[in-house]
Amino acid sequence: MIKVVLEIFPKEEVLDPETKIVTKSLQDLGFDKLKEIKLGKQILIYLNEQDKEKALEYSKQMCEKLLVNTIIQDYKVYIDEEK
Repeated sequence: MIKVVLEIFPKEEVLDPETKIVTKSLQDLGFDKLKEIKLGKQILIYLNEQDKEKALEYSKQMCEKLLVNTIIQDYKVYIDEEK
């Protein structure tokens, strides 16, 4: 079994009001060194596959077909090597 990690974030040019609110709130709480944060989500995918390249390609297909709205989101897929 291979564990694949999918990280999804809004594209740079997409207005992200949730991130702006959290950033402002943290600054209001006194975190004055905070310049910027980026909120996103993480999905863990467990595959019955032994070949890492095949697992990555399979996961990318899932992203492109359903898991990621590629018009407004960027994503990164990688194998979690921790056991």
